[in-house]
Amino acid sequence: MRPRLNQAESQSAVAQAVAEQLKAQASERAGDVGRLHKQIADLTEALKSATAESASRARKEAVKADKGN
Repeated sequence: MRPRLNQAESQSAVAQAVAEQLKAQASERAGDVGRLHKQIADLTEALKSATAESASRARKEAVKADKGN
């Protein structure tokens, strides 16, 4: 009976160590996800800004073209 108990305790310790490792990895991945969300938000904002600037330039060029005709 004692060998089985020792084996169960050993397996439990291994399982607990694996669980701790997985918990740490999950925490790292959560940090990665947070950084990626920030990057997406920054890039989305930059794209909106560039699009607005491009549209503004296009309107100005259209006005110049209209005045030239």
